[in-house]
Amino acid sequence: MVVATRPHTSNIHRRFSPHDLGNLELWFAADHLSASDDDAIATWTDSSGNGRDAAQATGANKPTFKTNIVNGLPVLRFDGTADYMTISDFAFSSSATPAGLSVFVVAKYDAAPPAAYEPMIAHFDTNSQRSWSFGAITPTGRLRAKVSADGGNSNFKNYRLGQQAPNSADFFIGSMIYGGGALSGYTNGVLENPTKTTDGTVGTLHNSTADLTIGAELASGSVVADSYIDGDIAEIIAYDQKLDDGERSRVERYLSNKYGINVFNPADIPDIKRWYSAGAIDGVTDGANVPTWDDWHLEAASTDDDAVQGASSLQPTLELGEQNGHPGVRFDGGDDQLLNTTGPNVSAITIACVAHVTITPANQIVAAEWAGDHRKFGIGLIAGASPGRPYLAISSDGSNDNVVYSTDPTVRSTVVLLVATHPGETGNQVLRTNTAQVDSDSVSDMFTSGTSDFRIGALAGAYEFADDIFEIIIIDRVLNSKEIDALEGYLNDKYEVV
Repeated sequence: MVVATRPHTSNIHRRFSPHDLGNLELWFAADHLSASDDDAIATWTDSSGNGRDAAQATGANKPTFKTNIVNGLPVLRFDGTADYMTISDFAFSSSATPAGLSVFVVAKYDAAPPAAYEPMIAHFDTNSQRSWSFGAITPTGRLRAKVSADGGNSNFKNYRLGQQAPNSADFFIGSMIYGGGALSGYTNGVLENPTKTTDGTVGTLHNSTADLTIGAELASGSVVADSYIDGDIAEIIAYDQKLDDGERSRVERYLSNKYGINVFNPADIPDIKRWYSAGAIDGVTDGANVPTWDDWHLEAASTDDDAVQGASSLQPTLELGEQNGHPGVRFDGGDDQLLNTTGPNVSAITIACVAHVTITPANQIVAAEWAGDHRKFGIGLIAGASPGRPYLAISSDGSNDNVVYSTDPTVRSTVVLLVATHPGETGNQVLRTNTAQVDSDSVSDMFTSGTSDFRIGALAGAYEFADDIFEIIIIDRVLNSKEIDALEGYLNDKYEVV
């Protein structure tokens, strides 16, 4: 086995903090409080550094501190009848007219649907000073996001998010993102399609000084009847800027890891066929040979889809800490490869992978079901005038005679996130690189007769890959745009490619 000589830089993982992103306005976390179980909370300390503590002086209106509620962490429990907290005379600090807003909440509603609109957090007086709010609405229990440009209803967006409410038995991560005139919401990292109750024009947000509330909404300075939240809030984070998808994903992943809430799991994708992650390889030390790369979506249930290599001279090696602290499987560009003799046998395909691209004068395969007269698909790097370009190859007849290549014209020598799709029938095959579509080609049916060997890192004696492969995911259908966003967000957040 030839040993790769390219130096690799380990990007050692450091725990994310909300302070890592700019324009942090508010940060409330129940685990930052020094309190005992069942204590009434008069002050919820703002951890943003801006000193905007939320307060409640009236004993009957104070939420209750509850320990060991979600992933061993505490929450503030609001009783649904009188509990709420206030930040008096709140206004954004970094801009008089903020053009963006990003709000994240970890919460659970105990009653579904709620009796009325119950906002988790609101800088919103319904009669005079509408700015923004985020919560759940009756009668559906779906999350609702609202933003206003003028303090009233003239330039106002009021969106109901998704088709169903978060399960009242479960904690969820709700994300509200506004900027560039667009308002969107996410539940556990997945974009929700909105019902646009009101869809006025909002450029910059209304930002006059007014009370901000946690657990209720105001009208003329008084709490709206039936707007008290009945449930638990563990954490609230707010920025007065629109976070991009990578930044949003970092905050959601931080909350996911902290509270044990699944943001996105490839194994849950319907029709997933294969999932190879270098981080799932067990019992192999740094620099040692990899004889088996387990298909992670099956875990211990079966070894049928594992990619294996019995000959030690053909085995790639495991290299720890290669990309954002995650390991990679390193192929030597000579003869390393892993094999599964059954193939995923897809009739349509979405294939995603993260790999380090090295410019070489030869074609290289990341993964392929492509052998003899049963050639189906391959994804990798193509040579030619601009070597190193990622590509997807699909055969319509099992041979090389009818192959459509989709390529990224940009030469790269870096870690790259590839997502490619083919409908399995006449249509368009699409190649995406680093979350952006780079090519689309009209295609005929994909060859689906029989099965052939599935290989990682090479074809049969050709197109050997010469660097690290971090993750490969194969699904037996074309994912929709919402699913692709979630898949790319998961991979990009994990490996910090973009």
